[in-house]
Amino acid sequence: MLAGATNQGSLLLENGDIIRVPVKDSLVLVSGQVAFPNAIVYAEGKRAEHYIAQSGGIVQNEDATTIVVAHMDGTFSRGSDSQSVRPGDQILVLSKVDFKTTQFAKDIFGIMYQIAIVARVALGL
Repeated sequence: MLAGATNQGSLLLENGDIIRVPVKDSLVLVSGQVAFPNAIVYAEGKRAEHYIAQSGGIVQNEDATTIVVAHMDGTFSRGSDSQSVRPGDQILVLSKVDFKTTQFAKDIFGIMYQIAIVARVALGL
């Protein structure tokens, strides 16, 4: 990824290196937790919410999602920075991971129980 690199001019290529130059695209891809993941024609000055609405909106609680915009130059922006959408970008509407302490504790105790059973069998008790 060369986006934002300060030493682009001194970059040396070696045998086998592959340079990918993306085709200029006039679409914005919307995927993830939206009703109809879709490719939408880029419109100047429109924000991420516009493209999400064009894809049927977020399918679950908006507070339980994260919006990430993947730019064609390899950079990403999220949250309030994700509002700047450019042609060829992809908008990802991701579910936030719900960490449940009780499930974590249950899993840990289950593992400890299994270790205790294996130890008991191994020691012949």
